[in-house]
Amino acid sequence: MRQIYPILTALILIVAFQWLFNTSLPYKILAKPQHGNLTLTVVPEKTRINEGEAFDIEFMLKNDGKNTINIWKPEWLIDYDIAFYYPNGTPVPKHRCPVIQRFQMTNKNLMELKPGESIKFVLKADAWRGCWILRKGEYLLKAIYFTGEPENEKITKPYWVGRIESGGVRVVVE
Repeated sequence: MRQIYPILTALILIVAFQWLFNTSLPYKILAKPQHGNLTLTVVPEKTRINEGEAFDIEFMLKNDGKNTINIWKPEWLIDYDIAFYYPNGTPVPKHRCPVIQRFQMTNKNLMELKPGESIKFVLKADAWRGCWILRKGEYLLKAIYFTGEPENEKITKPYWVGRIESGGVRVVVE
């Protein structure tokens, strides 16, 4: 009978660890947000377009801080987005953008950004073409980069948590 106790204890521990690592509990304990100074720049392919035309948009995310930080690899609608505003500051409503099924982030979704280093990425015109209906007029284009809290992800490494917005770029639709 005494020999069965170590076997039962081992089975209980195996089941407990299996349950523990299939929940977000270890990630709440292990993942910590990093602090850093990121800047985001948005550069449209064109600033004068014809009505109904879309254009590529380039982004640059730069680490202006003194420490290396981990960031989420840029992916549209997961951790960055664009927004258009009327001249009075009111956002242009989205028309029909894609809906994304998002899974919890893991360490594979992180990339390292050293001090002074930047990453460039492009949002292709075909990706956002139907999201906004831009009539003739003037608009302000901005970009937003954002990441979620560690307890909502399966990331064990520290990473930058927050939201930053680029300055605006004037876009004229003719």
